[in-house]
Amino acid sequence: MNALLDRLVAGFAEIWTILPALFGSVVILITGYFVARTLERFVDRLLVRMDFNRVAEEGGLRDAVDRTGARL
Repeated sequence: MNALLDRLVAGFAEIWTILPALFGSVVILITGYFVARTLERFVDRLLVRMDFNRVAEEGGLRDAVDRTGARL
């Protein structure tokens, strides 16, 4: 019984040592998500302000992108 308890305590100790790294990873992941969303909004507004759709159509980019099946 003592060996089982020792293994259980050792397992919890190992989990306890992993938690800070796991928490840090989650914080970095969430921060990256919000940074990416903010950057997406900024680039989207910039492209709208530049009237990118019109420029892409005049330059023939829209036809090239449509042939690939991607969205512009």
